[in-house]
Amino acid sequence: MATVRLHRWPRLSVCLRLVPLPRQHQVRYGGCLAPYSNLQAAIIPTPRQQGVDESESSTASPNWNWARLLKRVFAIDMERCPVCQQGRLWIIAAFTERRVIEKILRHLKLSVDPPPIVPAQQAAFAWDS
Repeated sequence: MATVRLHRWPRLSVCLRLVPLPRQHQVRYGGCLAPYSNLQAAIIPTPRQQGVDESESSTASPNWNWARLLKRVFAIDMERCPVCQQGRLWIIAAFTERRVIEKILRHLKLSVDPPPIVPAQQAAFAWDS
C-alpha cells in the first residue's frame, strides 16, 4: 500500500513561488525594450514627434536653472518681465532664516504664522437626511 503524504498548507508553496527574490527586478524587458537594445531609438518617439520644443526637452544636465524649473513646475515664465515683457528677471535675494522672514512679514503687516489646519468635514450623503 502506497502512503500519501498530505502537505499541511498546500497553497502556501504556490504562493511562495510568487514572492520575488530579494534585490531582484520583478519586470524584465527583452527585445527592443531591453535596456541596451540598439532598436530602442527606433521605437521611442523623439521630443519633436511628441510636440515638445527641443530646448525644453534637453535633459543633458540635471542642473536646471531656476527660471526653467519654475516654468516647468508652476507654469510661471520667469524669462521675461511681467510688466514690460522685455527684460529678464534675476534673483537678487533669497531669505532662508525664519527670523528674517518673520521680520519682513511683520513690516508688511502680513501673517507670520501659517493658517491653522482645519479638520476634515464629514461628507453629507443624500441618504443621511
